Amino acid sequence: GASNTATVGGVFTVTGTFTPTSGTITMNNSSSIVNSGGTLTFSNLTIAASATVSTSSSFSIAGTLTVNTSMNWDGGTQATNTGTTTIASGAVLTMAGGTKTLSRRILNQGTVNWTAGAINTIFDGTVLENQSQFNIKTDSNITGDNTNLETFLNTGTVTKSVTAGTTAISNVRFTNNSPGVLDVQTGTVALANGD
Repeated sequence: GASNTATVGGVFTVTGTFTPTSGTITMNNSSSIVNSGGTLTFSNLTIAASATVSTSSSFSIAGTLTVNTSMNWDGGTQATNTGTTTIASGAVLTMAGGTKTLSRRILNQGTVNWTAGAINTIFDGTVLENQSQFNIKTDSNITGDNTNLETFLNTGTVTKSVTAGTTAISNVRFTNNSPGVLDVQTGTVALANGD
């Protein structure tokens, strides 16, 4: 694709492939991107105060995806490993649906609600960093791809609740740094590799 700058003020629905090689996508208030089976590839994506992103397929953002209100991730892949998805203070990331593949860092400064679907990580580095509230409401697992352990870094609160089974975090080092809290209210969180 060519260099692109796009401002979305309504609903931007992708069912095919959208790949600008550079530029910025800016989502205005009350707008949304709906990715329902296509592939999104951006250089940068900024989500305004009341805009949302909903994806069940794959997207690749070389830079930063900043979510200021809400994002629904129901499956597919977040790439590339040079980028960061930032859930800003006050914003909510809901992870439901099927299996998700993570090849970039998610930095949570707001709230994550993980309700369904396994998370497979394929990036040798910090793939999840929680500085606020990360809610595990599922018995699904987080699994790294090899023995080069990825990291789930927690300095906020990770809470396991709702379900009574086990959430296993394996081939991913769970590092709980002060003032981080792992609060298991129901079920079990099994840490195969943890600090």
